[in-house]
Amino acid sequence: MPQAPNQLVTTRSEGGAPQGPVRCLGVLRWRAGLAALFLLGCSRADVAPGVPEVPVLSLSAEPTLQIGVLDGDPDYLFERIVSTLHLPSGRIAVSDAGASEVSVYGPDGTFIRRWGGRGGGPGEFRALSRIYSGGDGSILALDAWTGRVSVFDTSGSFSHQIPAGELSQDTVFPLDVWLYGRFWVDGGLEASARRTVRDALDARGARGQGRPTLDP
Repeated sequence: MPQAPNQLVTTRSEGGAPQGPVRCLGVLRWRAGLAALFLLGCSRADVAPGVPEVPVLSLSAEPTLQIGVLDGDPDYLFERIVSTLHLPSGRIAVSDAGASEVSVYGPDGTFIRRWGGRGGGPGEFRALSRIYSGGDGSILALDAWTGRVSVFDTSGSFSHQIPAGELSQDTVFPLDVWLYGRFWVDGGLEASARRTVRDALDARGARGQGRPTLDP
């Protein structure tokens, strides 16, 4: 299916809801100005007793939602999407590093609001990177240049800033790319999210899937 450059595309996971305590993941891919978000389906994997479960992921064949235009309404124009987030309300937040802005769209793709901008003031970004859910509908936006996380409430109003190291609890690699054993890991900022990734990598190694068990 052809898409316009700088267009956000989402797909729905195949099959029914997964059984058991598994997690679903989202993968953002972009090439030549085209941004695509694939929502991955999850299912249980057969693992040995005592080994953490690792989801089995699959992609649906067709996108269920497209957001973005090549030319036209500025509310649907993107410069460089680096992160997306599905909020508990069903809305979709998009981090556009090119414009240094976070935009929010309804479940049907309708534009709702936008905030941010280039700069060093409250709610502004020098190098906007990933966005994360605060769990209460708030959005956390990482500035990779300053190493700080800006917190916005459900209306998009700036609340406060947090040093990334306070969330990651990592003084050597405080941002969302870190070294674990012999591997660079990309994604997950909070310490709890990093533990989930480490458990998954260790489980894969323990199951003999080509990746050796990593040291803590």
